[in-house]
Amino acid sequence: MDYITRRSVATQGVVGIWITSGRNPFLEALGVRVSGDSIDRTELTTALSDLEISLELPAGEKLPAELVERALITHAACELKTRMVHFLKGLGR
Repeated sequence: MDYITRRSVATQGVVGIWITSGRNPFLEALGVRVSGDSIDRTELTTALSDLEISLELPAGEKLPAELVERALITHAACELKTRMVHFLKGLGR
């Protein structure tokens, strides 16, 4: 399930858990889907906007996951996940 769908489901009061592989811990903490080695710009910008995180992103619809992962390193993965879960739970209230 991508982040935008998960956000939509959260408005109904249901917040599921992420199944992670551990390969991209910061992106997984945000709950964005990594397809191959890239992520969808729309999905990522929505997640970053929800948490009020600003990042310099390269142009294009598909972004290199490794590049974004390195940009998020200033945040702890567990902090990002906690913030994201609280945000999504707040949508259901």
